[in-house]
Amino acid sequence: MQAIPKYLLIAGGILALGTIGTIMDRGPHPGVVQAQSTSSVEVVNPRTSPVQVFSVDSPLQNPYMGTCTFTTSSGIGSCTLTPPVTGGRRLAIQNVSMSAAANLGTPFQLVLQYTANGSPWNIQLQSSTPSFPQQNALVNQLLTAYPDAGTTPSCSARFDTGFGFGGGSLQCIVSGYLTPATAPVLE
Repeated sequence: MQAIPKYLLIAGGILALGTIGTIMDRGPHPGVVQAQSTSSVEVVNPRTSPVQVFSVDSPLQNPYMGTCTFTTSSGIGSCTLTPPVTGGRRLAIQNVSMSAAANLGTPFQLVLQYTANGSPWNIQLQSSTPSFPQQNALVNQLLTAYPDAGTTPSCSARFDTGFGFGGGSLQCIVSGYLTPATAPVLE
């Protein structure tokens, strides 16, 4: 019999707390500020100065990576990067990676070629003479270069055939970002 009065006492306490909470919640609350609006807000997005939601001219949103490969036995070979840089864009080169394999005793040079300000540029990245049955060379070069707008760089290797061995292969990867052709070149 004593168990029933304890449950009734607990239920009565919960009911009392609920009633007190309801009574205290009525009416205005001192110290609470109600939001009131007397004017409307107008959001403006004019064509002359639009809100930037997605920028096609942002370097982070226009990455570029071009690749090319070749194998030659004639001593000199080159390849043009794909995909090509389109006419309305300028490539900003940030990194060049080249991997070459040459036969024993065949000196070679790895070169990045591009046109800047109407003049050809040849950046020699590595020159080596293999001393093992075959030498593999890997070059990963950070650089900043701005080829002319609408031009696509190429990679080349010269495997010197003067020693009678000649030949080799090259894989080239160039990465950076694309900007509009009219954007200023950052030096």
